[in-house]
Amino acid sequence: MMSSPLKISPVTKDIGFLIRRLLPSPEVKSIGPFIFWDHMGPAYFGNDVDCKADVRPHPHIGLATVSYLLAGGFMHRDSLGNVQRIIPQDLNIMKSGSGIVHSERVPDDIRQSNAEVRGLQIWIALPEDLEESDPSFHHYDAQVLPQLKQDNLHASVLIVEGFGLTSPAIMFSPTQLIHIQLKAHHSFDWVRIHIQQGIYILSGNIQLNEVDYTTFDMLEISALDTVCITATIDAEIMIFGGAPLDHPRILWWNFVSSNQERLDLAKQRWQDHDFPAIPGEKDFIPLPT
Repeated sequence: MMSSPLKISPVTKDIGFLIRRLLPSPEVKSIGPFIFWDHMGPAYFGNDVDCKADVRPHPHIGLATVSYLLAGGFMHRDSLGNVQRIIPQDLNIMKSGSGIVHSERVPDDIRQSNAEVRGLQIWIALPEDLEESDPSFHHYDAQVLPQLKQDNLHASVLIVEGFGLTSPAIMFSPTQLIHIQLKAHHSFDWVRIHIQQGIYILSGNIQLNEVDYTTFDMLEISALDTVCITATIDAEIMIFGGAPLDHPRILWWNFVSSNQERLDLAKQRWQDHDFPAIPGEKDFIPLPT
């Protein structure tokens, strides 16, 4: 009997705008090094006169954030002094390592035009030997990310490789992330190349080995060597995965660590205002109680 994928359904949260959280889930804590997966929006900030949607300065340790927008824009600032507008199909990767602080705010033009904002916020656990490494920030314009363009399939290889293409984006362990647009009634076969692999449906409906799945479903396909993916209507999906985590990870608030003492130290550092500051930013998100 052929194995079936494990379906993960989102938990919807309102944090000033709508998000759907897929990872971690009760069924699956991680897929490869992917330990956190939020799908934001669609959101509209024209009526947000108090700027509640702005994500104020907050810290990270032990992870790399991946920001990938599908519509709209955000402005990234961090304690290394980077200021970078996040726009659709560009890729931002921020390695927190031993500690970084960043904010993400809605640009004035997006707010004033009430434009749609939609995208993914993903956390990738760093290997244990990089958890205390120096933080860094990397931005990649959409034009430098390799793309496969066919009549019925368009793939953008964001991280590492796929479809015979290799991305220039930095990554810190065996990892894969690909954005695919597939026209209705067309199919392709996907051969799993990582021990742990997943598919996320951004929009539309697909069949996977002749079983139907829909928008916002995440499928853990690590038990399947090959799958046939068919779009029953126009669909957008993300294929992702990588090597399993080298050790279990502890997630607490914005911190990720293989070591509880290191995580407790980060809590104390944030409470004591001992993290580096973001130039030009004065407010911050207090440590949860």
